[in-house]
Amino acid sequence: MATNTSKKKKASAIKNTKVKEKNSLANKEKSDKELIDNKDNFFNKIKRSKYATKKSVIICIAILLIIIVCFILSFKNRDLDTIALDTHANEVSEWEYEIKDKDIIKFEKKERVGDIEGKTKEGLITEYYTFKALKEGKTTIKFTFKNKNNGSYGEINEYNVVVDKNNKLTITKIDYSK
Repeated sequence: MATNTSKKKKASAIKNTKVKEKNSLANKEKSDKELIDNKDNFFNKIKRSKYATKKSVIICIAILLIIIVCFILSFKNRDLDTIALDTHANEVSEWEYEIKDKDIIKFEKKERVGDIEGKTKEGLITEYYTFKALKEGKTTIKFTFKNKNNGSYGEINEYNVVVDKNNKLTITKIDYSK
C-alpha cells in the first residue's frame, strides 16, 4: 500500500504540475495577448496624437493667416480719408474745395448719399469727398458753399491735412470757435 499511496502522490504531483504548466501557459498567452493589445493601443494613441498634432498645426496656420490678413487690411486705404458735408439735392448750391498744396494730396472721388432726387421737402443729402495722400507733408483744404445762381458764397469749412512718412492721411476740421 505504501507504494500505492506513493504512486498516487506521484501521479497527483504530476497532475498538479501539468495543471500548473497549463495554467502558466494560459496565463502566458493571456499576458502575451494583453501585451499585444497594449501595444496596439499604444500605437493607436500615437496615430491619434499625430492626427491631433496635424489638426493643431492646421488650425494654428489658419489662425496665423487670419491675423496676417487682418494686419494687411488695417493698412489698406490708410492713404485715403474722407470729408462728409451736408447739402441740398438741388443743383443750385454746391461745395467747392481748394487744396493749398496739391503735391501732398489729390481729390479722389465724390459720393452723394441721401435724398438725391429731392423727393422730400428738405431734399437733404450728404456729400463725401475722398482725398488720397501723395507724399509726406502738411496742407489745408478749404470748402466753400457756393450759390450757382448769384455766385454768392455761404458757409466755409477748413481742414488741416497731415500725411505721415508711412503715407497715412489724416484730415481734421479746423475749429475757429475756440
